[in-house]
Amino acid sequence: MKTIEIQQLSKSFNSGKMLLPVFYDITLTVKSGEFVSLIGPSGAGKSTILKIVAGIDAPDSGEIKFDNNSDNGRDLTSNRKAIISYVPQHPALMPWLTVFQNVRFPLELVKMSKGDMIDNTLKALELVDMAAYANLLPHQLSGGMQQRVSLARALVSGPEVLLLDEPFSALDEVTRSNLQQVLWRICKSLNLTALMVTHSISEAVTLSDRVLVLSNKPTKIIAENSIALPIKNMERDTSCLAFFKSVQDIRKCLH
Repeated sequence: MKTIEIQQLSKSFNSGKMLLPVFYDITLTVKSGEFVSLIGPSGAGKSTILKIVAGIDAPDSGEIKFDNNSDNGRDLTSNRKAIISYVPQHPALMPWLTVFQNVRFPLELVKMSKGDMIDNTLKALELVDMAAYANLLPHQLSGGMQQRVSLARALVSGPEVLLLDEPFSALDEVTRSNLQQVLWRICKSLNLTALMVTHSISEAVTLSDRVLVLSNKPTKIIAENSIALPIKNMERDTSCLAFFKSVQDIRKCLH
């Protein structure tokens, strides 16, 4: 399993006339198998942090490290693509490909054998309860089903780090709640290390082991909340007092 180490991360954007600081000196660690959420005001740079971790964007300063705790702390940063999967806000499925073909696509890029591609794709679809829809096209699916396919595509390569950029924000409340529990079960069963951006306090509490609260720009971490919810019927119990207290504590930090 992997630990994400973010050390003294800073980022600014060039407006043409001046540099606009987004965040500075962001330092945090996501431990192996831990689920951590970032929450804060719009424009605070949450998604930018995630893109820097994914290698999509570059920081002005600071560094990201991925260490393998089971391998004497060996730094695996250079092998970032092999261990990370990124789940965007919108599914971005290819409309001309079936569900099966969309999920299989990342494996084609690494030239995996045909047999292994089929096995891995079916396993990923089964994880998100979409195997029965393998031959459908994206336009034949609901929004929630499309997001399940997007999640399966992220899981198909067997990542150890999952980065999630508001993956359920476009879904209705019932579908969103169901997918949150699906995601939580998958992350725990596969021992994934996960870092998620969200604007939903309840979503952050439902999924996370820790929630980090960010300030307005220039952004910094202003609070850290550990979440411990009881497990009920293989799901986190969001009807307990601990859930509502955590939501209230985080809401206070945001005001």
